[in-house]
Amino acid sequence: MRFQSTCLLLAFLELCFAQMQYGGPVSRDIMCGISKGCYHDCSGNSCTFLITWTAFTERVDFTISYDILENYPQWIALGLSRDVKMGSDSVIECVILDASGTSSGVFLSYNADTGKSNSRNDDPKMGIISSSSSIVDGVFTCSLSRNISINDPKVFNLNDDYYLLFANGRMSGGLKMPHSKDPLPGVSPKKVDFQTKIDLSRNAKFPLVKAHGCLMVFAWVFAASIGIVMARYYKLEWPGKTLCKEKVWFQLHRGLMVTAFACVVAAFIIIFIDVMGWSYLEGSTMFQRAHPILGVIVTALAVINPILALLRPHRGTRIREIFSWSHWFIGTVAHILSVLTMIIGVLLSRASTPIYAVWILIAYAVYQFLIEIILEIHECTLFRRGKPSAYRNNLSTEKYRQPWEIPNGSLFRRILLGLHVIIITAFTVVLIVIIVIH
Repeated sequence: MRFQSTCLLLAFLELCFAQMQYGGPVSRDIMCGISKGCYHDCSGNSCTFLITWTAFTERVDFTISYDILENYPQWIALGLSRDVKMGSDSVIECVILDASGTSSGVFLSYNADTGKSNSRNDDPKMGIISSSSSIVDGVFTCSLSRNISINDPKVFNLNDDYYLLFANGRMSGGLKMPHSKDPLPGVSPKKVDFQTKIDLSRNAKFPLVKAHGCLMVFAWVFAASIGIVMARYYKLEWPGKTLCKEKVWFQLHRGLMVTAFACVVAAFIIIFIDVMGWSYLEGSTMFQRAHPILGVIVTALAVINPILALLRPHRGTRIREIFSWSHWFIGTVAHILSVLTMIIGVLLSRASTPIYAVWILIAYAVYQFLIEIILEIHECTLFRRGKPSAYRNNLSTEKYRQPWEIPNGSLFRRILLGLHVIIITAFTVVLIVIIVIH
């Protein structure tokens, strides 16, 4: 039964809990935008990271502060980029190897054009006039003065404007590990002129990523959730009525699922355009790296099922039963995997969505599970009483019913359908609004 398959989804939800973000003890600098420029992720007075700069005639002084949560060896870095993506970036990296902060260093490095790899410059200290770093009360602070102009193409001229990239990660054996996703790497919403005293907050917007997420939410949370329930439990409703020469339930189901199919395909194309190929999600957890893989699987299933529907055999034949079970199985697996994929997706850096979006998706999954249990119990009760059931699709009984005869339990099902549409619409609107505004 479908509700048994839906249980599989709940078994995986606990994997999401470890992905939560935490606020840090870094305090916002009251001089931001007044005597110094700043870029941060502060909420009120509390920040996870804070970058400040002050420009002089021949140098710029930087201070990078970050809530490290733990005192393990790690690095933090400020990247200067001509776009919002990693690649061809000049980097200032701060490394700390022990909890006391005595074993530390500040270096200049470069993000390669391809492969998203980072390596230190031939002279990693060139242009650094002075530097220091420390850990105090769980805050890793790195300060340095850097010449504005250096004769090295990998050390960018600070008279030009750049997007700011902030990242952090662990050290192992004296080597930098890929950047962390908790907290997520920051990208400034616009280019920064270091000669100005601007106060910048939040991350850059990725409109194609937002569009991808909104389309997937509309496809699976709205269209599929209603369309699947319609096909499984409402086949006997609206007796004697047709819509464009087909049964009402069938046309509603087909319309919703075609809409879901179109949204999924559009979202799939959009995200491939945005990342310009396959996304390996370097530095992500294994859990997060499953997102593109699951996304491809879900899209493939979403394409296969409507093709299978076009080839459905005539009713009453043995192969029709095989088709029905295959169609149900593919749809069920696609729906379950889609929710898992969306949960992982909202935890990715470029989604820029708050952690409570995960809980909303979990609440949606629990609700969908419960509504199907209620309808399942209702249909099974009708079947045991020997009455026509949409779930069992009792053809021998249905054949002797008058085409205008209202089926048993119709009022209950229709009330439940109305509530289902309202609740699913609410989930969809809330999730799309969260994706768009954050």
